[in-house]
Amino acid sequence: MGRFDPTGPVDAAAYSVASLRWETQVGALGPSDGSAGAASNVPSALSVLRHAQLYLPFPDEIEEAFGVLRRHALHDGELFPVALATLPFLFATLRAGTPPMIAERITDLIAEYTAASFTLDGALRSRFLDLIVSHSREILRWLGKHDRALCAIALRVPELRTDLLAALSSVEAVSPVVLLALVDLGAAPGRTVELAQQLAAGEDEAARRSAAAFLARFGPR
Repeated sequence: MGRFDPTGPVDAAAYSVASLRWETQVGALGPSDGSAGAASNVPSALSVLRHAQLYLPFPDEIEEAFGVLRRHALHDGELFPVALATLPFLFATLRAGTPPMIAERITDLIAEYTAASFTLDGALRSRFLDLIVSHSREILRWLGKHDRALCAIALRVPELRTDLLAALSSVEAVSPVVLLALVDLGAAPGRTVELAQQLAAGEDEAARRSAAAFLARFGPR
């Protein structure tokens, strides 16, 4: 991104969240306003993702933006407090609409943050999980589009599991990753057994293996 100067006040109106003092948001490199270099400039990284359609001709900019959000907020498996400030912006970007490939990476990033949230101290961990639960309806709308991230979050956030199982009770198609998640959740809602049998009879080897694992648990004997 080439943004080595500290970031000033953020115009967050388009994100529907309040402007933040990013210099007080702590990440792996310290303050998150860019005063520690471009690798810590979280608001600039978020801006790139927000306007990803414009940055598609400049893939290095997009890669650097994801690099900041991954390595400054999440480093060596440890989640840093700046992730809590980042999370609402990521959801806002998804709501506003973004290219499918970028949306997939954003949902995966949210899932990575959630998986590492146990490394936060108690109060921050509770606040992070509250943020995830407050966006549960949005996360459930990922079903069929971003199943990998949805299932990864549901496996770690019990409040999402009941709603996910309810949503799966009426689906007409199911992905292999969802079947594997259901094995871990110990449930076979709706027509999932029948849908798994259809996948098991198909030609996609990865799908057949996932279906076989699911049917070994829930299929007819």
